[in-house]
Amino acid sequence: MDCSKCGQDNKPNALYCEKCGAELTVRSQRPVLLTEDGEKPVFVPLSYSDTINAPEASHSSAPEAPSGSSSHTEELRPLPKSRTSKFHKKLWIVLTAFVIVLALVGGLGFAFRLEVIRTIAPEKYLQMSLARTVAGSKSEASDILDLSKYSGKAVSHEFSVDTDQGSAEGSLLYDSKSEQALLDISAAADGTEYNGNQLYISPDLIAFSVPDLINDTDYLTIDPSTFADDCEEMGWGEYTSSFDLEGFIQTLFGKSDISDKDTQLAKDIADLGVNLQKSAVFSSDGSAQEKINGKDMTLDEMTYTIPEENVNEFYQGCISIYKEEIISNMDKIAAGSLSSDVEDQLNETFDGLTSLKIRDDLVIHYYIDKDGYTRKISIDDFEMYDDSADADASDSGTFGYEMIFGGTVRPTDTIAVTLRMESEGVSSEAVLNYETSYQNGIYASSTSLAFSEDTDDAQKFYMSCDIEWDTKDTKGENLSIDLEMEDDAGATDSVVITGTLTDDDKATSLSDAAMEITDADGNSTAIDFSYKLAIIDPSGISIDTSDSTSLFEYEPFIANVTGSY
Repeated sequence: MDCSKCGQDNKPNALYCEKCGAELTVRSQRPVLLTEDGEKPVFVPLSYSDTINAPEASHSSAPEAPSGSSSHTEELRPLPKSRTSKFHKKLWIVLTAFVIVLALVGGLGFAFRLEVIRTIAPEKYLQMSLARTVAGSKSEASDILDLSKYSGKAVSHEFSVDTDQGSAEGSLLYDSKSEQALLDISAAADGTEYNGNQLYISPDLIAFSVPDLINDTDYLTIDPSTFADDCEEMGWGEYTSSFDLEGFIQTLFGKSDISDKDTQLAKDIADLGVNLQKSAVFSSDGSAQEKINGKDMTLDEMTYTIPEENVNEFYQGCISIYKEEIISNMDKIAAGSLSSDVEDQLNETFDGLTSLKIRDDLVIHYYIDKDGYTRKISIDDFEMYDDSADADASDSGTFGYEMIFGGTVRPTDTIAVTLRMESEGVSSEAVLNYETSYQNGIYASSTSLAFSEDTDDAQKFYMSCDIEWDTKDTKGENLSIDLEMEDDAGATDSVVITGTLTDDDKATSLSDAAMEITDADGNSTAIDFSYKLAIIDPSGISIDTSDSTSLFEYEPFIANVTGSY
């Protein structure tokens, strides 16, 4: 029994406090639960305490007060504070320690996982490194300008162009799902204007309107399903049989079997890649010291060695697949009338490619930093030669390849690719440098491509492109693009583009844009233009053809072309 004055815990039946001597009274109806040894338990059953604390508890359920004590009842008293506070303090210490351990495991888990995988499964570690490096590049690109939101949606392309020679403006509404497209364009040149010109395309109908030239009907129409027969009746079969209008429309909306063939093409190439990978021999070669963007780094080196025979099988397989698909697609577009001359030229080109062979195994090295990022990929020098009967020593060369990822924020922020070739004692080199950054809302990138030879009269070429876009500025000029090309004589052509580029969930636009083109002789051409890409309601892609005439029944057209062929 607790003393109401000093809080001393006395024996259940005590009349006076053992500490201060104050008279003790019964303070609640709550019974005292005792163990077999006469001690109070630490925990009171929750169901029992809930019952006796209920606001409508029956007086009949309360036990009688001990003899000699007051008969009145009072509110139940909780466990002593000294005991509960100690328990809670210990509980919070345990929970805090547990949270700290979780934080440490979470923070170091990836590093530990990389170390384990690198030790017991180095090839898997290399694959993870490549995926992680590429993922960083994709993440940055989607953060800046993501055009994937337009995929599969009905969209409008609005544009305008203004030059000293003329101007044009209009829009293209396009929806691949409903297979409809509507081009509306107005143009002016040499003081003559052509306004409200339209071209509507669908699998069932092609209709066009030129109000300034044709004013006795709104639209002239073509039925794609009867186009070939109509042309045959007009005597144009010899000239139009090579054009498949229906196939063209299907390709326009991505519904043709060419798209399916492209998918199959990618699958066939992937299957060749799987076979190539199976033949590759993997090795983990320890560590190496490499200089990445002027900084010495200790990197893990891993290597794939692909046997010469398998490399050539892969190369020849790719050439064979591309040859078959390209010729087949061109014949499809030509409605089965691909000329023999064109087919012969294609076969000759691919025969020249299939005669090339690779000598030596292909040895590819990968270098990975301590954070699990790929920092360098290089290929040992290998020889490629012409295996045809009339080839000579000049039809061969030694090649080498190197790619370095030198970015500090993301490895792919700075990429340098070098391709080397040596043939008949002459060395040439192609170097691609790419650098990008995205800080404080400003995206900047610089790309350059240079080709050179180590001879006095060698041809040289240099091209650079610098881009800067302030994504936070949506009102003023926030975009600049500077493109330059220089030939071996030092002549420079340049293109400078400026404007206001904005992007949100439904639209991307470039407004108040200007392009200045300057050739090597210093002559300049100025072009003002604008462009906007936006998601639209596809129901807006429609025309009223109540006043229309078939092209093959329109008398002025027939009169103009009859007897011309």
